Amino acid sequence: MLRLTTIPMQNYHFIFRKNSTEKKPFNKKGILKALVSLFCISFGIRIILEYFSIKNSAYLLPDSLDYIRLAKDLSLHFTYGANSAEIFRVPIYPLFLSIFQKCSLPYFFESVLTIQSFIDSLSACLIFLISYKLLDKKNISFPFIAAILYAVSPLAISSSLLILSETLFVFLLMLLIFSITYKTELKNFLPAFVNGILMGVLCLTRAVFIPISVIYILFFFFKFKKIKFAVLTTIIFVAIIFSWSYRNYYKTGYFGISTVSSINLYRYNACAVDANLKSKSFADMQKSYDQKLESIKGAKEQAVFAKEEGTKVISSNLSRYMYMHLRATGNTLLPAAGDLFRIFGCNIGSDGTLSVINTKGLISGIKYYFKDNYLLLILSIPFTLLLILEYILGIVGFISSMNKKNKSLITLLAITAIYFLLVSGVGGTPRFRLPAEPIIFIFAAIGLKHIISQIGCLKRKKH
Repeated sequence: MLRLTTIPMQNYHFIFRKNSTEKKPFNKKGILKALVSLFCISFGIRIILEYFSIKNSAYLLPDSLDYIRLAKDLSLHFTYGANSAEIFRVPIYPLFLSIFQKCSLPYFFESVLTIQSFIDSLSACLIFLISYKLLDKKNISFPFIAAILYAVSPLAISSSLLILSETLFVFLLMLLIFSITYKTELKNFLPAFVNGILMGVLCLTRAVFIPISVIYILFFFFKFKKIKFAVLTTIIFVAIIFSWSYRNYYKTGYFGISTVSSINLYRYNACAVDANLKSKSFADMQKSYDQKLESIKGAKEQAVFAKEEGTKVISSNLSRYMYMHLRATGNTLLPAAGDLFRIFGCNIGSDGTLSVINTKGLISGIKYYFKDNYLLLILSIPFTLLLILEYILGIVGFISSMNKKNKSLITLLAITAIYFLLVSGVGGTPRFRLPAEPIIFIFAAIGLKHIISQIGCLKRKKH
């Protein structure tokens, strides 16, 4: 005979509440457990894949060699890019590498990749904490989803296992957003001081942060009740970037933070427009452009020439350039599964892929990229579908967040993500999407929560 057991209703207090608006208590133990789990998953994946990256020499790109040369100059001779175009490259990442050079570690590359994996895992933890705050501290499940998406992201994993500045840059960006998220209402000078330093260091890690820094400064002035905190942040930020600009002027007579924008304007954007006008391949046109640039002696003179010539080509074909820029933005949204496969020694991806996409279209570019290796193409499909789902959820999350109390912060995050997706333009690749990925994942988690909530509401209405 079946025996019915009566279960006291108070055991279901988490479902039936007297007041549905009552806030859940701060779940310190749950948060700590989530952070430890996140870090272990993220760091474990990267450490395992580091072995294959080292084995297959998948950690070096052309830019990596420039960073390593600058790091050696700093550690051995305390010079920086003397008599080379690299004299203008922003210094934080070479300085980061030089620490390992100075310590004379026997396994230089392994040490750098391990520390970068550690830093990237901390970024995943920061994403969790930022999401937790934006979701009103009501639930740790959705912040965990946002963070785990980053922890297992092919782009984030592959970038952390490259000798490039992207991983360090993302960590610093997440630190800045974390500081803003938790210290919006400033009560002392310390957060303002930290924000100024972080913004300055971000600019000297990757100069691409300079334009968007203006939006952050405006945010501080409009958001902070005490204007003196925003002024302090701005002064510290300007002092940091001015010191590097003055150093460049003292060494070369060029007053500016970096020449990378001028060089990229010439080598990628103007070159692509010119190739399109003359019906030539991008690769052939870039060789011609590079020859002109290399014929000019002096880093300062090259930067001035690149800026003048690049501006001339683009300004005379502005509408064509804007169309090409927007069309090429899609390149940044492409999946990065191929970068993950390359860690395992797979021979995919070539220097001409971007040129093929820009001239012959996406399908031809995919065929060229995978080199008719259909197995890898099939394996990349789940990553592609997941990425599309993340984009859709991200859009839903942004729209649903605009009626919440954190509207100004949500807007700042959205502007930041859109900026990093658009800024690379004609030379864009998935790699340049990395700073936007954490924000996309945060919005995706918010979007998922919103959809589940709406489904729950519809079910309750039916009953």
